[in-house]
This record gives sequence, structure tokens and C-alpha cells, in this order.
Amino acid sequence: GSAWVAELLAGHPVRFREQMGLSKTTFRKLSQELQIRGGLRDSRHVLVDEQLGIYLYF
Repeated sequence: GSAWVAELLAGHPVRFREQMGLSKTTFRKLSQELQIRGGLRDSRHVLVDEQLGIYLYF
């Protein structure tokens, strides 16, 4: 969940790219754009970064 995404974001950039398929910088920009332009919001139990991380991973 959110701890997994936070761990990846705090960890080594190569591991992040291997798991998510993009760089940390690109992930952050994509998350921001999805919130601004796409209206993506934290749900009651799942943060935006977690939603995006799950989508990209699977």
C-alpha cells in the first residue's frame, strides 16, 4: 500500500524504475498532472501516489 510506494520513493532510483517503469521525477510529475488535469484525488483509504503506484505496477 502507501508504505510500499513511500519506500520506493525514498529508495534507490534504479529500484524505483525497475518496479514502476519510470523515474521518480516522472512519477511525481505524472501524479501532479493527474491531480490537476485529471481530477485524481485521494480516496477515503488510498492516497493518489498509492493509486498511481498500483496502476503502474500491475
